[in-house]
Amino acid sequence: MNDHKHINHLFNRLLDNSISEEELQLLLKYIRTSDSDIELKELMGIHWEDIKDELIEKEPGLQTEKRYQAILQKIDQSHRKTGSNRLSSPSKTNHALRWIGIAASILILLSAGLYWGVNSHKPSESPLNSSLATMNFSGKQVVNLPDGSTVILNEDSQLTYTEAFGQQTRAIEFSGEGYFDVAHDPDRPFIVHTGGVKTTVLGTAFNLKAYDEQSNVEVTVTRGKVAVGDEKGVFENILPRQQLVVNKTTHKFKREDVDLDKVLAWQKDFLIIDAMTVEKAAELIGKKHQVDIIIEKNTLKNCEISASFIKGESLEQILRVVCGVLQAEYRIDGNKVEVTGGRKCE
Repeated sequence: MNDHKHINHLFNRLLDNSISEEELQLLLKYIRTSDSDIELKELMGIHWEDIKDELIEKEPGLQTEKRYQAILQKIDQSHRKTGSNRLSSPSKTNHALRWIGIAASILILLSAGLYWGVNSHKPSESPLNSSLATMNFSGKQVVNLPDGSTVILNEDSQLTYTEAFGQQTRAIEFSGEGYFDVAHDPDRPFIVHTGGVKTTVLGTAFNLKAYDEQSNVEVTVTRGKVAVGDEKGVFENILPRQQLVVNKTTHKFKREDVDLDKVLAWQKDFLIIDAMTVEKAAELIGKKHQVDIIIEKNTLKNCEISASFIKGESLEQILRVVCGVLQAEYRIDGNKVEVTGGRKCE
């Protein structure tokens, strides 16, 4: 199947909500290439009439044609800002993922999993600017944000950000439980708003538990340093293996050392590769699927990679995503996997 037919096939699976996590990752890989935005526009044009009818039924007041043109314009603007942005080294990953994140938002939006709306006429207590386009994610899944950060959402969780994300700060609203692996950016702090409590980082990893029905917010750091406070100031700076529990109403807080394995036990449904060398990732994947993964190029073994997969994804699904990011090829022969080619790491 050539690339055009494959993209069209994946796009159709996205629109009928039958696409798998691995297929979505593969589709985003195609979109990341420098000329595929033109192809994406063509596919959007082909399917737009069907999508428009469905959206009108769900949101009668929606100006669908205006939405369509706005999305096309966003693709153009993003492409002019990012250029081709192919992954060539770990240091460039975050910039490339910015384009992936924008493309993902557009695609998921078109599948009606997200919404694009202007709500400035409605009163809102949200700390985010509600007059801007808003992206919503909910339920158990892995979310790649436009800045290259990754969030793993637990059940009954919701994450929201607007199109202003990344312009001066990286602000989101969150409820539920999630694991945040935040891309380092000293010029744009990453801020999570949860029931009056504000968690601020520049680049780190932490677990956040803040369900609406619970009275406390729990922030647990696994890497780096996290500042927890409110709009008036910072309560505490917490370090790895520390947890801060903050009451949403009184803002009274308590810091303590915790067992990370217990805090992160909910992640058992995910395979998490966190800033790991390809060699170590191959060992982890191989052990999980009882295969021996052989990396042909020694230079590829030391490349760092981060990825997350939902439990139940097959070995081939995982290999397609990982090798897609590494620009490598793989071949499965019984209980042996050979990985060849791959990009250079700086």
